[in-house]
Amino acid sequence: MRHSIPFFVCCLVLASGAKISAKGPAATAPADGVLDAARAFVEKSDRYLHHDRLTRGMKGYGLTIMAGTKIVRFDAEIVSVMKNWYPHQDVILAKLSGQGLEKSGIIAGMSGSPVFIKDPRDGKDKMIGAVAYGWSFQNAPPLCGIQPITQMLAVGGVFREFAPAAEKAKTVPATMPTSVPAQTKPAAAKVSGDFIAAVLNPKKIDFTSLIRPRRFRPANAGENDAPQLVPLATPLMVSGTSARCLDMLQKGVRPFGLVPVKSGGVGSAQMQAAENARLEPGGGISVVLVRGDADWYAVGTVTERVGDRILAFGHSFEAAGEISLPIGPAYVHTVVSRQWSSFKLSSTLKVTGAMDVDEYVGVGGLVGKKAPMIPMTVTVNWKNLNCKQLFRYEICRHRLYTIIIPRFLIYESAWALRELPERHTVRYSLDVDYGKFGRYKGSNVRTADDVDQVVSVLSR
Repeated sequence: MRHSIPFFVCCLVLASGAKISAKGPAATAPADGVLDAARAFVEKSDRYLHHDRLTRGMKGYGLTIMAGTKIVRFDAEIVSVMKNWYPHQDVILAKLSGQGLEKSGIIAGMSGSPVFIKDPRDGKDKMIGAVAYGWSFQNAPPLCGIQPITQMLAVGGVFREFAPAAEKAKTVPATMPTSVPAQTKPAAAKVSGDFIAAVLNPKKIDFTSLIRPRRFRPANAGENDAPQLVPLATPLMVSGTSARCLDMLQKGVRPFGLVPVKSGGVGSAQMQAAENARLEPGGGISVVLVRGDADWYAVGTVTERVGDRILAFGHSFEAAGEISLPIGPAYVHTVVSRQWSSFKLSSTLKVTGAMDVDEYVGVGGLVGKKAPMIPMTVTVNWKNLNCKQLFRYEICRHRLYTIIIPRFLIYESAWALRELPERHTVRYSLDVDYGKFGRYKGSNVRTADDVDQVVSVLSR
C-alpha cells in the first residue's frame, strides 16, 4: 500500500501588496529575494565582508563612543557563525575586549557598533555587521551576537525586487582604511545616487499589529532570564522626570526593550566641544520620543552611513515598520559599569534627521529629513495655593508611544510641585484635536482619585 506524502503550499498576500509564498523542495524560486540580492551586492562590494567567509579566531575591531563624541576602537574576535538562528537570519558570535569591556561587559547603548574584520583575500578591513545581541550575567571576556551587514542592508526591503537599482549602480562604496587613528573618525562611504535611493528605501511591509512586544526580551532584563541570545537593552534617557514617574515608566516600557535611566542635558562647554558631532559609523544616535519640559530619548550606535542614509542599532527599535521619529547625534557623559547591566549615560545633542524604517535586523534613517511631533500642553491650577503651572511638551508620532506617553506626562505635571493632599478634588478638562477627524472635549470632577481618571479618559 502506497502512502502519499503531504505537500503544502502557502501563499500570503499582505496589505501592502507584497507576496510571500512557501512551496515544497521542488521550488526553484529564491529562498529570500531580499537577502539573496543583498548578499550578491555584499559579495561585489569592496567595503563589506559576508559572514560566510568568517572563520574561528579571525580578529578585528569595532567602533563606538565611550565618552563625549570621540569614536574609539574595541577588539573583536570571531567565535563562530550560527546559521538559521531565526528563519532566514544568521548571527555572528564574537568575543569583545578593550575599552574596559572585560569588566563592564557589553554595554547597553553599544547596539549598532560596527565591527570590521580583515578580508584574507585582499588584506582590507571590511564591515561584517553590528553588535546587537548578548546574554545576561556573562563572565569575561563578553560574548556578543553580531547582526550580519547583509541582513542590515536588506532593511526596508531594498532588494525586494531583486535589486534592479543596485544592479545599475556602477560605483562601489569606498574601502575602510586598514587602520583608524585614535582621534580620526571614519569618513562616510561615497556611492552612486541609485544605490542611495535603493539600499535603504523606507517603503516596506508592516508586519506588526497596533501594540506588539519585541520578539525577544532585552539582554540583562532580569535575573530569571533564560540563557538565550537576545537584543541588547536600549537605554531610554529621561530628564525632567521625577523618581515616582520614572518607577512607573520602568514598568510601562520595559516589555518593549527600553530601560529608563535618569539623565540630563549637555553642559554649555561640552555642547560647544561637540558642535561638529554627526551621525556616522561608530557615533552615538538618539531617538527622540519627548522634548520640551521633559526630554526622553533612546540611545544606540550608528552602524553605517551611505550618503545621507544611515543604518543603526543592529536590532529593532520596536519592529514597527515604516515610522517617523526624530534622530540626532548623542553625547555620552560616561559609561556606568554594573554587574547586572552596564549602560551609556547619554544626552541628545540636536535633531538632524528622522528614523523612517524599523525592522527586526536594524533601523534606517535619513539625515535632513524632518519627523513631525505632536504638541501637548498641561495646565495645573492649585486653587488653595493660588498657583498655576504650564507645561509644554512635544510627543513623537508612533503607534505605540503616542498612546502611552501622554499618561506619564500628565502624572508628572500633576506631581511636579508636590503630592496631592490626602483629601482633594480634581476638576479637569481635556481638549484633543484629531485634525480632519474632529475634536474631543471632556470635563469632570473627581474626589480623592489623584489624576487617574484624567489619564484613563485620555487613553481611551
